[in-house]
Amino acid sequence: MAVGARVEYIDRQGRHEIPIRTFINEHITNNGGIATSTPLVCGFIIPRLSPTSWMGFVKHSVRESIDFPVVNAAICYQPALEKENEPSLAIVVGAVAPEPIPLTETQEIIKKQHRVQNTLKAVWAESGVKEALQKSQLILDTGLALSARKKAFGVVGRLIEKLADYLNSNSINK
Repeated sequence: MAVGARVEYIDRQGRHEIPIRTFINEHITNNGGIATSTPLVCGFIIPRLSPTSWMGFVKHSVRESIDFPVVNAAICYQPALEKENEPSLAIVVGAVAPEPIPLTETQEIIKKQHRVQNTLKAVWAESGVKEALQKSQLILDTGLALSARKKAFGVVGRLIEKLADYLNSNSINK
């Protein structure tokens, strides 16, 4: 979702291509229902990013060898190619609700402040963690205490801090 990927699938009506978020929402809506046809995913279409883009992903799990995360997060930042345009930024948190959660308020804060030299990365990180906690719907059957799950949200803040470090050190924003 963070990079704007699309899903390519086939069903009885033919071949289709839709945003991954739409595909996830349709799957959640139909989950447990009786579908007249089940789509077959053929692949994912990932757009080409500019060489000056920055991406990051982090996963926190109880044991790193287990595939199921307590929380994960992805960021995709693409600087504006034209001075009058805004940069593109997507921050998405997963494994904390039935569907991935875009951190839209934090994205807007960062987009407004991204050109400020030596941005206070702690402010962005705190915003991201707070928004993720507010929008999450923590599942209680993971065998992990709720307090430990909330603490795991710190990985979201640390990933946002890495983005801030990139923006502060990159000549694109100076």
